[in-house]
Amino acid sequence: MSFKPELFEDEKGKKLPLANENELFILQRAKITFQCKTPDHAVFKSKGRIYCTTQRIIFVAEKGVTQNGCYFEAFEIPLVKMTDEKFNQPIFGACSISGLVAANVDVGDGGNCSWKITFANGGTGVVLPVFLRLLEKRKKKGD
Repeated sequence: MSFKPELFEDEKGKKLPLANENELFILQRAKITFQCKTPDHAVFKSKGRIYCTTQRIIFVAEKGVTQNGCYFEAFEIPLVKMTDEKFNQPIFGACSISGLVAANVDVGDGGNCSWKITFANGGTGVVLPVFLRLLEKRKKKGD
C-alpha cells in the first residue's frame, strides 16, 4: 500500500494514476468515499474516485488535504497485499467493500492498514463483479 502512488494531471487538471508495467486499467468509479486506518490508528478519509486495475485498487481524492500531519490525495492497495476483503451491505446506509492491506515499513510500525470504499451514490453492481474477478485471478496466481 502507498499513500503516494504516481499521479499525473490531464489537460483539465484532473489527477490520474500512472500505470505500472504490464498493468491494465479495467474500470473507474466516481463519487466514492474512502477511509483507511494506519497501524498507529491515524484515520484518513476523503471523497473521490477509484480505479480498478489488474494489479491494484487506487483511490484518488477530489482534493488533496492534510490529515494527521500528512498530505492525503491518493492511496493504492496492491491486490497481492490485500487480505480479509469483504462486501458490506447494511440494511440502512450505503454498501461498501473493506479489508486489510499490509502496510509499508514507512507507515507506523508495519502491520496492516484497514480500508473501506463506500458507494454512497450506487455502483456496487458494476464494481463488485470486477473486484471479485480480480481477487479470483490474484488467488490463482498465488497457487
